[in-house]
Amino acid sequence: MFGLARLLLAACVVLLVACSGAAPSTPAPGQSRERSAAAQPAAPQGEAQPARNNYDAPAWQALIAAARQEGKLVLASSPTPETRRKLPAAFKERFGIEVEYLGGRSSDLQTRLRGERSSGVYTVDVIVGGADTSASMYREGWFAPIRPLLVVPEVQDPTVFRNNRLPFLDPDEQTMFELETSVSGAWVVNPELVSESELRTLDDLLNPKWKGKISVEDPTVPGQGQNAAVYVYLRKGEDFFTRLFVDQQPAISRDDRQMQDWLARGTYPISLGLSPTDVDAMLEQGLPAQIVVPPDAVGYVLGGFSIMATFDTVPHPNAAKLFVNWMASPEGVAVHAEAEEQMPQRKDVPHPWVRDYQVPKEGVDYINLYDYRFIAGPKADINRRIREIMGQ
Repeated sequence: MFGLARLLLAACVVLLVACSGAAPSTPAPGQSRERSAAAQPAAPQGEAQPARNNYDAPAWQALIAAARQEGKLVLASSPTPETRRKLPAAFKERFGIEVEYLGGRSSDLQTRLRGERSSGVYTVDVIVGGADTSASMYREGWFAPIRPLLVVPEVQDPTVFRNNRLPFLDPDEQTMFELETSVSGAWVVNPELVSESELRTLDDLLNPKWKGKISVEDPTVPGQGQNAAVYVYLRKGEDFFTRLFVDQQPAISRDDRQMQDWLARGTYPISLGLSPTDVDAMLEQGLPAQIVVPPDAVGYVLGGFSIMATFDTVPHPNAAKLFVNWMASPEGVAVHAEAEEQMPQRKDVPHPWVRDYQVPKEGVDYINLYDYRFIAGPKADINRRIREIMGQ
């Protein structure tokens, strides 16, 4: 079933070990969230209880005291409204340290930072971003190792993480720390205009009925849209990709709100560019949106805005050290994973917000689009070809 994908990724794709379930969560400080019935969370399994941080431990106390002397952290991360609002608030509530939050595409941040660094200016302490841009920054030598900074008890035991290892993506396992990973690849439809029975397979997207009725996130720039395009290219081949992304005349956008509006109005009632958080935002406003998981496409695994790294020169080194420890701990992972609606890499963080289709299933060979070897190798060639097909 994955003929083309396996040929291209034979030496690159890693298989994700099936993730275990967990019991309902206890919110982190200042964290609460209303979940819509349509969110379809995965059913909890097992009897595991949520882990808690021991802030009385000497390692925590030393980190907190040093970070409070600086009083501020500059964080670049996701544009997701929940993350923008809740992550800085939780960190400040816990430690009394202000967070200047820079939300947006990681690729846009990279452009800004390249200009700053060329002038000897260093304004950002930590990034929690996408894998492609993070890998590019890593190759340019912008990052400092995180592993030596992880000093609190809660982050030093590799067995609390999935696959029983600290979830570093970089080849040296020192720098790019992956907080979450989930199965992606579902579509979103306007259920008032599109019946689920009309979209049972990927091939159904090529029905002439849907010509000019599909929206996609821009596949030519790093991000969710590019990952979705790469998956389609691998899963179905170049001819299918061309027929879908060119001949079907999809609307291309880099604006989630625009795609939400298109879907709700019925202008483009099928979207390959919206995420679970986008669907929740629509449902909370009473707008029509439904997630559809095609049976013939098992999807791919990635972490969204989940790759944590700290820069080689930072304005607030002690606050950065405290933040990376907190983010890798049960409390930090819970705050971030819930805001992003992703599957935590920690086994001891319950995840009732995760939908069943996002949980990797045992025995399924998912394409891991966040595998560093794939990003640094075949993915670049595929992206180049996609840009050519799209006329760039």
